[in-house]
Amino acid sequence: MVQRILHSLFRLSEAYLNLAEAAAYNNEESKALSAMRTLLENRYEPEKLVVPAGLTGETLKNFIKAERRKRTLFLRDNAGST
Repeated sequence: MVQRILHSLFRLSEAYLNLAEAAAYNNEESKALSAMRTLLENRYEPEKLVVPAGLTGETLKNFIKAERRKRTLFLRDNAGST
């Protein structure tokens, strides 16, 4: 049960990352930031949340890539755990 819930959450996080990345590459920076804000609000506890603001261009794209790497590392480190 827990594994199914985690799998669903990671599929949702992947969707937000894909949306943010596509929007950033289409110069829709507010849409990209909104997707990242939603993702991060669901990923971090409120006191640890750092919401991106004012990121543009390559800086925004690099931020999204960094969050994707964090997700990939988490999945790798937790593979097979329940």
